[in-house]
Amino acid sequence: PDPAPDHGVVGTPITVTVSGEAIVGPDSNPYALQLVEAELRRVDGDVVSILTSDPTQDGELKQMAVMLPLDPLEPETQYVATVTVEWSGRTEVLATSFTTAPPP
Repeated sequence: PDPAPDHGVVGTPITVTVSGEAIVGPDSNPYALQLVEAELRRVDGDVVSILTSDPTQDGELKQMAVMLPLDPLEPETQYVATVTVEWSGRTEVLATSFTTAPPP
């Protein structure tokens, strides 16, 4: 399915998947995962427009939260992605940085 049917070409999704020792099944959200907040920034501080979703909004995500840039990311650019998620009764802030590949 198209995660952004109202938009043209979008960027590559950035995801958080929660998992533990016992996964209840493929059709469930056993950890009650919810995306509280998400932000994607270039390291120069520019905020990137994103769509977000989690299992409470899209049952196909199951144990995954996603942020989807509304436009393709710039090549050879460093980004910082930060998400706040609630799962299994706790709240966590997760952050990562990455650099996109050069153009082909």
